[in-house]
Amino acid sequence: MKKTIYILTVLIFSFSCSNESGNNSQEDNPIINGDVIFRNQTEVNNFDLDDYESINNLLIQTNSSDDPIVNLNTLTELQSINGSLIIANNYGLNSIEELDNLTNVGGEVSIVENGLFQSLTGLNNIIGNVSKVNILYNVNLINLDILNNINSIETDLNISGRIENMDSFNDLNSIGGSFDLYGNNGTSFSSISGFSNLQSIGANLRIYSTNLPNLSIFQNITTLENLDIGDNMNLTTLNGLENLNYISNDLYMGQSTLYTNDYCAIKDLILSNNIGGNVFFSVNAINNDIEGYFNNNCN
Repeated sequence: MKKTIYILTVLIFSFSCSNESGNNSQEDNPIINGDVIFRNQTEVNNFDLDDYESINNLLIQTNSSDDPIVNLNTLTELQSINGSLIIANNYGLNSIEELDNLTNVGGEVSIVENGLFQSLTGLNNIIGNVSKVNILYNVNLINLDILNNINSIETDLNISGRIENMDSFNDLNSIGGSFDLYGNNGTSFSSISGFSNLQSIGANLRIYSTNLPNLSIFQNITTLENLDIGDNMNLTTLNGLENLNYISNDLYMGQSTLYTNDYCAIKDLILSNNIGGNVFFSVNAINNDIEGYFNNNCN
């Protein structure tokens, strides 16, 4: 089985110390255009949004065991971030509801390894376009209902974890890069709604270790660079991929084919020879005679 290991490289933004939230002097620099980094609760408490004309990037990442971040009470009026919002490695923060007035993020939205998060309420009002979305390794995040008002993601959408129910991305039209959906030992993503307006994925679609029963959320996708599916124990059909008519590189059906018994949704794709690279099925009976299998088993 192919696996993708996500490594989040938290950006160390290139800016002078005077632009960090914990070191601002209103007298010396009363109006700031810059980045904000919160590393402990004291820095959150001392932050004054009125000191900032604009915020370029916001990083919320606890690095103090004596003073962990537990709330974002000074961000309740924050409406816009020019660049990225990264919330990562916070073990005392259980909510980001204080971000409820945030409507614009110009860069990426990354929510990674926040052990107490059970929901991401606070990100529901972001609209328009973002550059990238990472929702990764938030171990207690079971329900995902966010970002229903964004229209496009310029690069990648990466989601992984124990999430069981996802009703998100209802207005999302396009993903410029890849869509990677990685579950947790086949128990994640039992129910997915949303994505009803998704029309295009610019690069790869990778789905691993989920509990998805079908692929209906991808019914409008017609082209991909690579399709990689494996180890989805409840996936008994590829229904939802009927309109996929071109893959520029590889099609890989990994261990999910041990559970899938209906591949006919991709019959036209297979028989049209519109796959630029390799085609692989982990079931030998198919892999040994792919064209014959589809001719004999799919009307």
